[in-house]
Amino acid sequence: MLLENKVAIITGAGGAIGSVVALAFAQEGAKVGVLDIDPETAHKTVEEIRHNDGQALALVADISDSTEVKRAIDEVIQQYGSLDIFINNAAFPKYAPFLELEEGAWEKVIKVSLTGYFICGQYAAKRMAELGVQGSIVNVSSIAGQQGLAKNAAYAAAKGGINALTRVMAVDLSPYGIRVNAVAPGPIEKPVRRCSSEIDVHARLQRIPMGRYGLRQEVASTILFLVSDMATYVNGHVLNVDGGWESCGTLPDSRYMGDTKG
Repeated sequence: MLLENKVAIITGAGGAIGSVVALAFAQEGAKVGVLDIDPETAHKTVEEIRHNDGQALALVADISDSTEVKRAIDEVIQQYGSLDIFINNAAFPKYAPFLELEEGAWEKVIKVSLTGYFICGQYAAKRMAELGVQGSIVNVSSIAGQQGLAKNAAYAAAKGGINALTRVMAVDLSPYGIRVNAVAPGPIEKPVRRCSSEIDVHARLQRIPMGRYGLRQEVASTILFLVSDMATYVNGHVLNVDGGWESCGTLPDSRYMGDTKG
């Protein structure tokens, strides 16, 4: 197993991508801290992991609250004795035209989707260093952080910030043996919910070289690779998981990035 005897925490682990990552980690032998702000979805993911004979612990926390984050991380270490892997995946997207985006919405997105990553990443790294663990942190970004997509001002700013944060974390944490990378999903599964029409769906499919939306399992597999011993010399990298989307530039009618919310 790729993660046998490893201890991992995944934020937003009750969500679409986070839950699949949590299940994939458990299947590869990791003990998983399932962290989400929604207790119902967190427990649902834990139940599914345990149903498949995996080990998991439900954690309820707001990642933008440092007190709650520290409590959750310490609970996992107390329960499982270590912390080897931390996945920053939780996010709060808000889609609105730039001239209509309210300041409160902007601040909420940045607080959760960028500041929350800083809070979680910093404390997780501190605990890894204290424990003498040569760990791995992966930040879930988005193609939105690399391209100008309409109605994505706050979300794109947060994700662009995550890309920069990832590179700095990788440099600063390397002396402690902690690797930091990011994955940037493109349109992932069931994007129809956020599209204004079937025309938009068709337009997005037309610009994906692989001709289809990505699967959540494909994002999870990429994250699994980055935290495993197969990627021990990969550090400070932002890895696109987008079927070639970013390579093709931006279309004028590109509005949303599909279901990339954790």
